[in-house]
Amino acid sequence: MVVTFQDSTCVLQIIGDKVSPVTTSGFQTNEPTLHAGLLEGDIFIQVTQRSLIQIQGKGENRKRTKWESDKGRILMACSNTR
Repeated sequence: MVVTFQDSTCVLQIIGDKVSPVTTSGFQTNEPTLHAGLLEGDIFIQVTQRSLIQIQGKGENRKRTKWESDKGRILMACSNTR
């Protein structure tokens, strides 16, 4: 679960009836998230006001790719599964 605040993002996991923070998600947590999505092939994306982050894989095999906007702030975002 991704919860965004005015100046940060929190990623949480739900196991049974317990909710706990995830610190190794690959998500940018020091700024708000405009959009988070899951693409085919277990690829996660996160869009913030300044960047698009693609996260693929799990654990030590996780690959994180980041594109930063050089034209200003990102205002809106959406995605589909492809």
